Amino acid sequence: MQVDAMAIVAGLVTQITKAWNDADGDAYARAFTDDASFVDIRGGFHRGRPAIGRGHQALFDTIYRGSRLTSSVLMVHDRGDTILAQAHLRLQAPNAPLPPNDGAVATLVIGRDGGEWRIASFLNTLRPGLAGGGDQTKTSRMTG
Repeated sequence: MQVDAMAIVAGLVTQITKAWNDADGDAYARAFTDDASFVDIRGGFHRGRPAIGRGHQALFDTIYRGSRLTSSVLMVHDRGDTILAQAHLRLQAPNAPLPPNDGAVATLVIGRDGGEWRIASFLNTLRPGLAGGGDQTKTSRMTG
């Protein structure tokens, strides 16, 4: 069966973006499988939909209260039963303790879960840079 991987990824990224902007941890977590893994921008590891929901609700209620998230899909690889994707996430959170940055790149592993496509693994990597500046699609070169 042929699937529209881009539409699936865009739908899930839109779902988590809307849930973030609504400050709704439960809605955020519904995009994930029951046993999903989530690595946050500081490298913290969270396991399972309930932990992801509780953790995000705690953020929405405290340091990210009133924050706004925007997102865009950077790439999609359809591997049949699994979709690999990356998205650029840009957070506006003037009161949050974040270093100057150019948003984050999230790497998602998406699979079927009870007939629905959900995120099984999410790795969020902060992009260093100047706050509010930089080309969102530019990649850095590794040297050395």
